[in-house]
Amino acid sequence: MRYRHLLAIAVILGGCQSHPDTGDLYVYTDAQGNLVTLQKPARQASQSEEAPASSSDESATAPQAKSPQKAPLGSDSMADYRPSDEVEADLKDKERDRFVTYMDATGQLVNRPVDLVAAKEAKENAGPGYQTVAQDQYLETYREIRSDCCKHLIDDAIALHLNRQRSIHFGDESALMVGDEPYRAVLLAPDEGVSAIDVRAYLKNKGYVAAQILWLDSSGTPVLLVDQPFTRRYEENWYRYGYLEGTLPRQQGQTYLVVFLPYTQDHPSTDGLTATLSGDLVVTGVANE
Repeated sequence: MRYRHLLAIAVILGGCQSHPDTGDLYVYTDAQGNLVTLQKPARQASQSEEAPASSSDESATAPQAKSPQKAPLGSDSMADYRPSDEVEADLKDKERDRFVTYMDATGQLVNRPVDLVAAKEAKENAGPGYQTVAQDQYLETYREIRSDCCKHLIDDAIALHLNRQRSIHFGDESALMVGDEPYRAVLLAPDEGVSAIDVRAYLKNKGYVAAQILWLDSSGTPVLLVDQPFTRRYEENWYRYGYLEGTLPRQQGQTYLVVFLPYTQDHPSTDGLTATLSGDLVVTGVANE
C-alpha cells in the first residue's frame, strides 16, 4: 500500500512537468494603422494526454470527440489587413481635412481649411520666413529734438528685463515728448544685462506704428536717434498678424530707451504701408552672443 502512494505521486509530478506548445506570435496592422501583436493558441494536447488510461480495448480504440478549437483572438481582422503604404496615405489624407478659425487683420472671423501636409512641406523648404526691408542702407535724416524732450518721462520709466517682452500701446492716452510737435512716446529702462533691443510692430489693415528709437544717457539727454529700426517684414498667416521687426545693438552710455512716433497724424509711408498713430509694439531686451 505504501508503494502505491509513492507511485501515484510520481504520476502527478510527471503530469506537471509536461509542457504543451506555447504557440507563436502573430503581428499585423489593423484598419486604423495600429500595429497589433497577438499570440496564437497553444497546440491541442495529444489524445494520450487528454484521455484517461483504460484497460478496455473498446475505450482505447473508440474515436475521441474533438472539442471545438477557438480561433485566434483578432483572426477576423485579417480581412481588414492593409499594406502600410496604403494606411500612411489615408493618414495623410486625414491630415489634409482640417479647418482653422482665426481673426484676420480686419477683425473678421475666418474659417478655412488647412492642409497640414502641405504646410509641413512648405516649412521644410521655406527660407528665413521674412522679407528684408533694409539691406544695410540707411538714409541720413535730420530731426530737431530738444535736449530735455524726455526727462519728464524718467519717473514713469517702464522696466525692460533681459529676455522679457514688453508690450507697448500707442493711443490717445500716450505720453508726449516736449517740443514743437507733440510726439507720442514711451520711455523704457533696460537692465544692465540687456545688450540689444528687439522691436516688433504689428501690421493691421496694412498699417503699423512707424516708431523711431531715441537713446538717452543717464541724465536723460539724447545721444542717438535711429529713424528706421525695422529690417525684417513677416507676412500675415493663419495664426498671427504680420509684423515688422528689427534688432538694435546697445552701446555704452545708452541708459534709457525712448520709443516714439515722429508724426502727429496717419500718413502713407515709403514702404507702401500706412503709418498710424494707434497700434501696438513689442520690445524685448536680449543679449548679443
